[in-house]
Amino acid sequence: MVAELRNVFRPEFLNRIEDIVVFKSLTPDDLITIVDIQIQQFEERLQGLKIRMTIADSAKKQLVAEGFDPVYGARPLKRVITKHLENAVSRMIVANELEEGDTLHIDYDREFRFERAEQ
Repeated sequence: MVAELRNVFRPEFLNRIEDIVVFKSLTPDDLITIVDIQIQQFEERLQGLKIRMTIADSAKKQLVAEGFDPVYGARPLKRVITKHLENAVSRMIVANELEEGDTLHIDYDREFRFERAEQ
């Protein structure tokens, strides 16, 4: 690794670097775990409104497909979750389509689907 850097950068530049950290590429399982963490945080916010949420694996896989970028890694995932899930659920709450005590199921089949399980 250092030999490769020496071929590209001048010694004056390399002397200013204190440490080099090499990251492995994220696996699909890593990305699903990141989605799970982000979804859990969203679920916790919904619990404050006494709304429960479940999400199908198909929806998680679609979020990963749209939210992963080979250059930026998983950074775009949060934006994709906000765009497809949080915004849609917020609209449902504002339109009184979701109420206290409801459970919302999110699925994906060519588009994200939001189904309210009536209590």
